[in-house]
Amino acid sequence: MKNKLYAFAIILLLITSVRLVAVGGEAIEEEDKVEVPEWNEGYQWRYREKIPMPEYGNLETEFEKEVTDENVAISFHIEDEEEETYETYEVRETHNPDDPEEKVEIDSYHWKENLAEIYNDPEDTLSSAYHPPIVELDFPLYVGKEWEGEARYFEDLGDPEEEPEPDREYEYMGKVENRTVKEIDIGEFETYMVNLTVTACDENETQINRYEMYYSPEAKNVVHTDFFESRIVPDDEEDDEYIEEWIGEKTLIDYNFAADEREPVPDLMVHDLRFSHENISVGETVTISVNVTNIGDLAAESIQTTLRVNEEIVDIDEVRFYQDGEELNITEIASGETVTIRFEWEPEESREKTINVNVIDAEEPEDLQYDNEIEDTIYVEEKDEDEETPGFTSTLLLLAAVIAVAIYKKKQN
Repeated sequence: MKNKLYAFAIILLLITSVRLVAVGGEAIEEEDKVEVPEWNEGYQWRYREKIPMPEYGNLETEFEKEVTDENVAISFHIEDEEEETYETYEVRETHNPDDPEEKVEIDSYHWKENLAEIYNDPEDTLSSAYHPPIVELDFPLYVGKEWEGEARYFEDLGDPEEEPEPDREYEYMGKVENRTVKEIDIGEFETYMVNLTVTACDENETQINRYEMYYSPEAKNVVHTDFFESRIVPDDEEDDEYIEEWIGEKTLIDYNFAADEREPVPDLMVHDLRFSHENISVGETVTISVNVTNIGDLAAESIQTTLRVNEEIVDIDEVRFYQDGEELNITEIASGETVTIRFEWEPEESREKTINVNVIDAEEPEDLQYDNEIEDTIYVEEKDEDEETPGFTSTLLLLAAVIAVAIYKKKQN
């Protein structure tokens, strides 16, 4: 069955290739290759996804993608295979960004060689990985270029270096059909139209999906995608018939490369939250420490540290800066430097406490403040009275000792 579907996928690609060349939009005369784009930290794209719902019309949702780190290495090592490391971009994907209650954030990692998704780490869920990945865009792109390959998908990865057997396997084929001007709501873009067919197989079923993708060198990303699904319709008298239907689209509605034009600014990243000791009790003084790295291009000279305990702001008497174990006389962080910030806190009641530390610079832009806080949950215990104050017996013994010394001195006199 799998071979039959894969053969159909090849036929489907050939048929759609002929059709797409014939109906492609306005052709662009100059023919050259487009190389893989370079993404910089702070690049942002916003998309609208539309899915047809027969009984309710079209379901529309929006999501944003932002490059949050330009250099992340993701390594995979599977038994009997050589370890492979992908140099990737970290991209924060935020679904329903305008709805605080429905907002979902996912950190995904895209291979710099071709922007293929390697690994994703959804908020509060287990992570998953593609190894090797599905190559949707095989750079450099030029009209007529074809590629194919196999990919594997692994679910529920706690550690990207330790994979189980793949949960799903893919075979994909791609082709650049033409160069065309693609018109969407925010304007016209010169694009490379890519026809991609993906066959997915797992223990239960095999699916064929096709994507018509319009990649724009100007936007450095895909500006529009149409999704199609192929399925088998049984026929009692003739061979099974394959039907393809449109199942949705994704369209770019905004993008922002302001990071390229921004003046040098500080950009603080907070990590490694620590407490001076375990078994924290009410009334004890606890030293809280965080490491802060300035990954911006300008020194951070107006640093503000905020402590929240169970979401309530707690006053900090004094904040001290350390580097290599020595206290610093200055309270600033140079570009590229890491310092340890320490301050003291005294819990007033016993219960579970969520400790949140936020460190920003007054000159740090808001869109760079996504990595400026860190939190942990601890439990504050009741004060052990036996250890803190003498008991009744101890008090009597102490009083008896004082009286005995007094009597002894009186006899001597």
